Amino acid sequence: MAVATGGCVTYPADPVQDSAPARSFVGLGQPVSLGGGYVATPRKVYEDSRCHVGVQCVWAGRVVVTTQIDGPGWSETLNLVSGKPLRTHGHEFLLIEVLPAQHPQEDISESDYRFNFVMD
Repeated sequence: MAVATGGCVTYPADPVQDSAPARSFVGLGQPVSLGGGYVATPRKVYEDSRCHVGVQCVWAGRVVVTTQIDGPGWSETLNLVSGKPLRTHGHEFLLIEVLPAQHPQEDISESDYRFNFVMD
């Protein structure tokens, strides 16, 4: 299981990427527009307990990503759990996919993670 450990990290000022429907992946520190003035920026992988590819598991596991959500006039940092919608400020935010998949005997580097978010 790869788990990111924290500390102070400075994120570069990356341009906001516009989200194509259901397939726009961004890395840690890269903001993505969710439309309507809302932006999600994944900051840290808090947990990655997904089942490895080719292994049969009782529980599929999950990914928890500390994510900054910016909306019109507000900003909030939340832990988004893959596949579980989180409602705040009148909208649902969802981490719908995380790449790469977990593989036995291979740790995922923070720089290799890619995240796909949507908003209702």
